Amino acid sequence: MESPDPDDDAKLTDVAAAVAAAKAQPGPVVTVDLDEVTVERQPTVVHAYAPTGSSEQARAVRSPKSNPVTRLLGTLNALTGGVFYRRASKIAVGFLVAFYQALCQAYPDAERIDVIQDNGPVHTHPDLLVALEPQETRWPGYRPPNWPTEPSATAI
Repeated sequence: MESPDPDDDAKLTDVAAAVAAAKAQPGPVVTVDLDEVTVERQPTVVHAYAPTGSSEQARAVRSPKSNPVTRLLGTLNALTGGVFYRRASKIAVGFLVAFYQALCQAYPDAERIDVIQDNGPVHTHPDLLVALEPQETRWPGYRPPNWPTEPSATAI
């Protein structure tokens, strides 16, 4: 699949450099991939797999019970394959702040943690960034036009 992002090749070069830095200095430099996923209790009602040649399309059967949603936020260590994760019903700024703080505690010997993540707007919310140490990136994140550009007094 081809990425529509015109900076895709340069970003992949940056990712490779972050992994190389972690390989060169394992311990003081850590590189992790971060992503979120939503898991529902109920199956979706989209088409499912069916045996080849079957005249009937398989469909998931939903229960009349509730369908609670769980959000998972996790990292995969690029060198060790170690997983660090947290789950919640919603991933908001406060949850992300606590997650990043716990991630730092999970790597007590790290002087630098490179986090490779998607461009979800919450990753660059001012209330999140003010809670973290200064960040280095040459890729500006997307921020919805109705979001603040400065952190709230509560976050500061």
